[in-house]
Amino acid sequence: MVLHMSFVCGDDKVNYLRKRYAALQHSTLFRSIEYSENTNQIKQLVPLVMDGRDAVQKVAATRMPLGTDVNFGVITHQLVAALSQSDKFALNLKHEVHDIKRNADNT
Repeated sequence: MVLHMSFVCGDDKVNYLRKRYAALQHSTLFRSIEYSENTNQIKQLVPLVMDGRDAVQKVAATRMPLGTDVNFGVITHQLVAALSQSDKFALNLKHEVHDIKRNADNT
């Protein structure tokens, strides 16, 4: 399992991450999420990210010790490879969709 961390710097991004943390912590899935703007605490978690950073720069981080990172690119490639085995599957890229309708058979 790979824990998930988010790291941001700058006032706008710190404010965004603070609000995101406040919203996520109410969900059962994110009860263990941790948030910090303390540079010393963040340096203990990610020393290479903090190495040489200006001490006055505003930073923040969230950490999910039980969470996992997901590579959605790999999952997408696996899904397309599996679907490509069917004659009913077609992948159309770089198309603009103007309308979409459900068929009578719910496809």
